[in-house]
Amino acid sequence: MTGQDVDRRIADLQAVLDRTSAGLVELDTDVTRQLLERSTVVRGATSESWRDAATRHANLWKMQFAIQTLFTQIVEERGTRKAPSQAVLVHLDQLLTGPCVEAPDASEPDRPRLISSEGPTARCSIEQALNLMSADYDVVTALLASVALVWGEGAERLEQIETQAAELEARVQDGGMRPTNQLRAIADEVATARKQVREDPLSFSMDTLEGLEERLTRARVTIDETVRAREARAVELTEADKAVRSCVAAVRACRDEFEVLAPTVLLLDASREALDSLANDVEALGTELDRARQLDSEGAAAAISRRSESLRAELGGLAARERARAERRDELRGLLRAYRAKADAVGLAEDLEVDAAYLETQNELYSSPCDLESAERLLTDFRHAIQDRSVTIP
Repeated sequence: MTGQDVDRRIADLQAVLDRTSAGLVELDTDVTRQLLERSTVVRGATSESWRDAATRHANLWKMQFAIQTLFTQIVEERGTRKAPSQAVLVHLDQLLTGPCVEAPDASEPDRPRLISSEGPTARCSIEQALNLMSADYDVVTALLASVALVWGEGAERLEQIETQAAELEARVQDGGMRPTNQLRAIADEVATARKQVREDPLSFSMDTLEGLEERLTRARVTIDETVRAREARAVELTEADKAVRSCVAAVRACRDEFEVLAPTVLLLDASREALDSLANDVEALGTELDRARQLDSEGAAAAISRRSESLRAELGGLAARERARAERRDELRGLLRAYRAKADAVGLAEDLEVDAAYLETQNELYSSPCDLESAERLLTDFRHAIQDRSVTIP
């Protein structure tokens, strides 16, 4: 074995340790792992599997530290010599390939100890230790993925089922119908499933959700036959009401933003006029919604929602345009500093014409509020003054 061989193997090991360290840090920050670690309600198969996974997770760090400690020893023994002696190379080879890692011994049961808190260990090579780590890592991540699937997609689908069942129940009551046994049974099973998802996710079958979703679909078809038209109109009116309220909030938000921006840039008269016009349109839309509730006109609510969406978009665009003008003021300030620096660099630091143009532009850009259009013209004049007095600025 040559010194180059050793150095290559040391570099490879360093790269592996960097990857395993990053993987373990990511595992430490995994939300599902943290939830399992803090949970006081997990039971059954999940509890048993988590105890095993938690031990494996702890062992992963132990082996990481053990390999890192050995790696530090290897690097120190390698030293900085260009050509280590043969004896050193032989010893380094032993450290790199021999059973020199103190790894947790999974074959020994983990039981309370009187003196030392450390569990049993066994010596193995670096390659064997990394293989053990890979196996433990796969077990831990597989468990976390399984739990995350149930706590994530499973819980979300369960919540959707519960929400939809509650909506159907409300529709039954609004339609004057008697509560159905079908919906009551679904609600009871959802409650049971939610408890199982929370306490023992590994024993929960995702097929349960498919069964509940199918039954919910059948219940919905039955209820739709009697209340579809009424429910659809109620939904349309509700959505239209939300849309109009959202428009009112958008008008308020736009006015508030104008107030915030007013000390920054001189707002355009056209923007203020547009805001007043849009506010009037929103007020008229509210009146139209009240009339639609009374007259029961078909399609009116949907039209109001569409118009509301259009008004919200216009209000958002109006605020965005004025916000962009305020941001443009900051950009102009940056350009002013850059042009000033350029002028100083080409020997115009004390040029009276350049100084006058700079001061006039600075006064406008740092006034409150700033007349953006005037500032744009002044900055252009300042740049031209520098160009006329020196060389062209790119």
